[in-house]
Amino acid sequence: MHPQPVSLLRNARLATGELRDVALDGAVVADVLPAGSGSAAGAALDLRGALLLPAGAEPHAHLDKAYTWDAIEPPFGDLVGAIESFHAFQEQITEDDILDRARRAALRLLANGTTAIRSHVNLLPGERPFRGVDAMVRLRTELDGLLDLELVALPPVGMDDATIEAALDRGLDLVGGAPHLDPAPDADVQRLVALAERRGIGIDLHTDESLDGPVTITGFAAAVRDWPADRVRTAGHSVRLGTLGADDLREAVDAVVAAGIGVVGLPITNLYLQGWEHPVSTPRGITALRALIDAGAIVGAGADNVRDPFNPIGRSDPFETAALLVAAGHLGLEESWDLVSTGARRVMGLPEAGPTPAPPPSSSRSPRRAWARRSPRPRPPAPSSTADASSPAAPSHRPSPRRGQSRRAPSRKGVSADMAITEPATTTTETSTLLDFRDVQLTYPNGTVALSGVDLTVERGEFVTVVGPSGCGKSTLLRIASGLEQASQGVASVATDRVGYVFQDATLLPWRDVQSNVELLAELQWQTKAERRAKAKQAIDLVGLTGFEQHLPRQLSGGMRMRTSLARSLTLDPELFLFDEPFGALDEITREYLNDELLKLFAAQRFGGLFITHSVSEAVYLSTRVIVMSGRPGRIVESFDVPFPMPRDPEIRYTAEYAALVGEVSHALREGHGA
Repeated sequence: MHPQPVSLLRNARLATGELRDVALDGAVVADVLPAGSGSAAGAALDLRGALLLPAGAEPHAHLDKAYTWDAIEPPFGDLVGAIESFHAFQEQITEDDILDRARRAALRLLANGTTAIRSHVNLLPGERPFRGVDAMVRLRTELDGLLDLELVALPPVGMDDATIEAALDRGLDLVGGAPHLDPAPDADVQRLVALAERRGIGIDLHTDESLDGPVTITGFAAAVRDWPADRVRTAGHSVRLGTLGADDLREAVDAVVAAGIGVVGLPITNLYLQGWEHPVSTPRGITALRALIDAGAIVGAGADNVRDPFNPIGRSDPFETAALLVAAGHLGLEESWDLVSTGARRVMGLPEAGPTPAPPPSSSRSPRRAWARRSPRPRPPAPSSTADASSPAAPSHRPSPRRGQSRRAPSRKGVSADMAITEPATTTTETSTLLDFRDVQLTYPNGTVALSGVDLTVERGEFVTVVGPSGCGKSTLLRIASGLEQASQGVASVATDRVGYVFQDATLLPWRDVQSNVELLAELQWQTKAERRAKAKQAIDLVGLTGFEQHLPRQLSGGMRMRTSLARSLTLDPELFLFDEPFGALDEITREYLNDELLKLFAAQRFGGLFITHSVSEAVYLSTRVIVMSGRPGRIVESFDVPFPMPRDPEIRYTAEYAALVGEVSHALREGHGA
C-alpha cells in the first residue's frame, strides 16, 4: 500500500481554468509548464483536463470513535448525553477494535483526497486509559508514507496531569481537552496551557462548543499570545463566537488574531448538535467564519465526527464539508475549498500544497513529506497490506515533535505535491501487463463463493475472451477489474486508469442524442466543449455513426445503440477495454458486423481487451486467447491460444481450422460445466 511514483502530471486544469503540465521532483512541485510541453523522467499521469486542487486536510477528526453509532445507540442531539454514552460504551472497546475502525475512517478520508489528518484521541476513564492512544500510534505507523497523522490527547473532564503526560509519552503530539465543560472552564484552560508549556508542545482545545455559556477563547488567546510563533495553538468548534454581539465578537476575534490561534469550523457536527432547544428560528451553530476570515485569522474546517455518538452521519469527505460551508456558512465556493485544504494545513502547521512551483533555495519555507497519488480511485489493498494487519504492534514511545519539525521531511525545500484530482485520470506506464489477477476469490456476505483461485492476465495488444456457463462469475471478473467489486482474497491489479467498460445494455440517457451521449464521460471530466466534441466526433467516426449525431436512442437500432455505447467509452482513449456481453441481445448478422467493427478498432488502438460472451464462435473469432471457466464457483479450467492472424478475415469463420478450434473450446466448456 505505497504511493505510485509519478514525475509528471499532464493536462491538469488549474483553478484559473488553464491547462498545464505539472512536473514533480520527488515530494515537491518542480515546475508548472504549458500543457503538452513537460517531459517525464518516470511515469506520467494524464489528467485529461481534470481539475487539480490542493489536497484536502482534516484538522479535527475523532478516528478512535468513528463508526460506533450503531453499537452505542446514543440519544439524538445531546452533547453531554453523547459523552456519557461513549464513556459507558468504552469499557467494551479493545485496542484492536479501535484500530480497525480508525483505519477504516482514515483510509476513507484518504480515498476522498485528504492527505493530512489531525485526530483527537480519547483518554479513556478507568484502569485502561491508553487503549485509544496505543491504537492510534499503531495506525500512524501503519500509514506512514501515505498521509500525515497528528494525534491530540483528549482527556475527560478532571483527568489529572500525570495521566495526560503519560499519554503524551506514548507518542501523542499535542495537548487537548474540552475546558468549556469543566466547572471552572477558565482555570482548566490555564491548566492545559501550562501543561503544554512544560512539554514545549502545541495545544488544540475543544472551545466553547455551545450556543451560550462561557467564552473561554479570549482567556485562551491571552494565555498563548506570547508563545513562539512556530508552536501550534488551535481552537476547535468555537460555536459561541457565532452567537456573540457585534462588539464582543470584534474583541474576541481581535484577541484570536493577535494570539495566532487557528480556529477550526466543524459544520456537520455543530449543525447536528446545536439548536435542538430552538424549534423556531433555529441558530446554525457554526463559528463566526466571516468575521474571522475578514480579520485575517487562521481558519480551517473539518468533517469532525463520523457516525459516532456526536454525529450519526458523514462521509469523511472534504467536498461534503466545503458544501456545508457554502450552504450553512454562507461562504463562497473558492473560500470553502480553501478552508478544507490550504486553511486546514495552515491550522496544522503544514506547508502550502498544490500546483505551485517550488520556491528558490533561499526560501525559508520548510516542507513536509508529500506524494503525487497514482489515482483518485485507489484500489483496495492486497491482504498483505499493512492496512489489514491484525497483529498488535508495540506503541512508539518517542518525544512528540514540535510544530514545524517534520518527522520525515524531504531533503528539498518546496511546495508540497499533495493535490486532489476531481475526476479519474490516466497513468501512462511502460508495462505490457495491464490486468493481473492472482489467486482471486470472491465470496459474498451470504457465503456464496462466486470465484475461486482465478489467475488471469491481459497484456497490452491482447484480446482475451472468457466463456463459461451462466452464473460462473464471468461478469464478476469485470467488476473486480473495474473496481466495482473487491476481491475477498488474492491480488487484483490494474496497471492503468484508462479503463473502458461496455455493459450488456447500451445504458444511454434517453433524453440525450448520440452526440451528447458520447460526450458524457468527457463532460464529467470537466473537459471544454471543444475538447469533448472533438473526441466525440473521432469516436463516432470510428464506430460508423457519422450522420446520426442528432438521433435519440429510441430512434436507433439495437446495434446502433451499442455502437454509441462503444463510442462513449472510446472517448476515454482506453488502454484496457472491458466488454460484458455487449452484443448478446443482437441478431446474428448485426453481431457479426459489430464483431468486425470491434476488431478494426482493436487493430487501430491496440488496447488490451477482456470480453465476456456465451458464444464460443464469437469468442474464437474476436480473440487472441480464449479462457474457459467452470460452473460456480468460477475457476479457469482451460486456456486456448487463437492462431489466426490479425486483422481477421471474416471468411475465416467458414474454414475447417476455425471450426475445429470452436469444437475444442465447446468441448472444454461442456467438461468444465460439470467440474
